Amino acid sequence: MTRILIHIVVFLAGLAVVGWVGVGYAGTNALALAVTLLIGGVYLTGAVELKRYRQATSTLALAVAGLSGSPASLAAWLEPLHPSLRNAARLRIEGERTALPARR
Repeated sequence: MTRILIHIVVFLAGLAVVGWVGVGYAGTNALALAVTLLIGGVYLTGAVELKRYRQATSTLALAVAGLSGSPASLAAWLEPLHPSLRNAARLRIEGERTALPARR
């Protein structure tokens, strides 16, 4: 719970800073305001991407935590994983040297 709260507080603080800078440029410098709005848009896009990443990796963490031994079927074990992780996890389990998706 505290990790989620920290993420929310940090996100809102960053959004507040971008908004504060944008308000400072409103009515005085249109180009600077446009750049600030662009930065805010990219900031929001990054926040959405990080949220999706956390959701995807939580499915992998739950699947690994639920293991007590070898699963009966690899396909059945991979089914609850987020679609972006299934192929990479399958390749890693089969011994391939591939990276799991990571934050960029």
